Amino acid sequence: MSSQTEINLLKSSAQNRISNADLNHTSNLKVMEEENNQVLDNTSAISLEDPQSNINETKRKILIVEDSNKLRTILLKILSTKYEVFGLGNAEEALEKCSKINPDIILLDIMLPGSIDGLSFLRIIKKDSQCNHIPVILMSLLSSNEIILDGLQLGANDYIIKPFDVRQLDLKIKNYLNLNKKLQDKILLEQNIHFEVKNEAQDILKKFDMLLEDTIMKDAHMPIEKYAHELNMSLSTLERIIKKNFKISPAKYILQRKLEKADILIHSNHGIPMKEIALTLGFSSLSYFCRCYKMHYGKSPSSKV
Repeated sequence: MSSQTEINLLKSSAQNRISNADLNHTSNLKVMEEENNQVLDNTSAISLEDPQSNINETKRKILIVEDSNKLRTILLKILSTKYEVFGLGNAEEALEKCSKINPDIILLDIMLPGSIDGLSFLRIIKKDSQCNHIPVILMSLLSSNEIILDGLQLGANDYIIKPFDVRQLDLKIKNYLNLNKKLQDKILLEQNIHFEVKNEAQDILKKFDMLLEDTIMKDAHMPIEKYAHELNMSLSTLERIIKKNFKISPAKYILQRKLEKADILIHSNHGIPMKEIALTLGFSSLSYFCRCYKMHYGKSPSSKV
């Protein structure tokens, strides 16, 4: 299939999704966009500078893909006090820029002009081995559970509904960047404490984590045997590498990653029912999910909402 044919199919699919969502009138969209710009404009004087940050530290890169010039300009102005920020108004240019700058995080509007909308852009980069590790926060006026889950299943890490407080967006960005750094530090620490992992094993672990991130909501019941097949190795080899480096079985490691994803969704204030989160992540029932969550975090999920 040619790339243009794939883009056309993605565009058609995205239009069908949006037409089934809760935006029924173009006039409503324009009014909400005006309200959104006004709210964000009122926050444009807010400083997000961190007085404890190291001025010599290289700034993390943020790619903003947003077709509203006003909103994009405001976000560029505010976030540039802490980050190196790039802003583009359409997905075609953003795809090219993404491969060049390798951003640390992407802020992505769902409704974009041109042949590629936001969800289609998301699907494309999640298929790209050079970009599929980059965290993505979706930004949209669309607030239905169907659209939110669609974006998350395609690989988005979070979803923020317009209009929003820029400080809330900044905290989400900070949390994801810190989480990535902690994961990297944890891997390095484990490598120093335990037996030295060969380069081949390191590459396998990285690919396994990327595969988990890509499939954890798309195919929550994916068996460990299929993960091994996707990584072109035997089940026993994958089990041995994971147990050696994480000291737990592959099944338990996958369960922990699911619980971490559930924790993010519970705290994201998207209004997704907890039962829907549990079932989407492959738990057989809400009660089983709550038991697993409490064993992992020491508290029930309801107490953390």
